[in-house]
Amino acid sequence: MASFDSDPLVYLHVVITNPDGKQRDDPQTAFHSDTFHSTAKAWFFLYDIDDEKGPFTYVAGSHRLSKERLAWEREQSLAASEHKNRLHARGSFRLSRSEFSKLNYPDPTRFAVPGNSLVVADTHGFHARASSGRPSVRVGIYGSLRKNPFLPWTGFDPFNLPGLRGTQARIHMAQKDLESRLRGKPGSHRYAGRILATDPPSY
Repeated sequence: MASFDSDPLVYLHVVITNPDGKQRDDPQTAFHSDTFHSTAKAWFFLYDIDDEKGPFTYVAGSHRLSKERLAWEREQSLAASEHKNRLHARGSFRLSRSEFSKLNYPDPTRFAVPGNSLVVADTHGFHARASSGRPSVRVGIYGSLRKNPFLPWTGFDPFNLPGLRGTQARIHMAQKDLESRLRGKPGSHRYAGRILATDPPSY
């Protein structure tokens, strides 16, 4: 359980891919666990997602803390801070396909789904966005429920209070924009203005 009685972060999520273009490696295409505790994410796909459009991919059963997973987590934690992958170093551990058998994991499941489909996952489990085989646009409504596991209470969420409910996405993006300005370089999420979800990106 990620949490309960909480207001999730929700926004329109558009993924535009061009496998033949010059672009950086997409970190979302590597199998990874978001964090060390249960957390929920959801994607409501507005259009068909076929196998060439980079469907959501999940390793069944990888959300469970088996003895193999616990041993692997401990092993990673001892050296993670010096890992060459910055996301792994920050705690979102990456898992190579060669390590699947070590953890007794099956082959991942690819969720190529028709439009109007809702996919919900515990992203403590290993997941990835499959690589897209052709230029494509993936449009969906994204939701995330990930509370701080170190809070001394459960359930209470300030974003459920009158006047705050439903504002979490705007506050989150304003925070990201401020961080980008202070660092002096653009972040991974940028304000695009009033455009259609399927319009080409301006950057």
